[in-house]
Amino acid sequence: MNFEEAKVAAQAYFEQRGVTGLASALEAENCWIFYGGKAGVTVCGIPGVKVSKETGELSVFILPNKENFAILKSAKKIEL
Repeated sequence: MNFEEAKVAAQAYFEQRGVTGLASALEAENCWIFYGGKAGVTVCGIPGVKVSKETGELSVFILPNKENFAILKSAKKIEL
């Protein structure tokens, strides 16, 4: 899966939950992490979504979570 495909999948995920757009994206070694909404606007109650680079599988990215904090530690913010 490439970044553009992951971005489309994340947008669809958030739209199903009533959130339009993507606020931010991060790239980690094995995944991308997306947050829904508009840049600079925090959407409460909707966690981020993690998209696997290898399989394209989407999973909820919840904090606090020990594994997810480890992923965030090495992740870099990327332009949408």
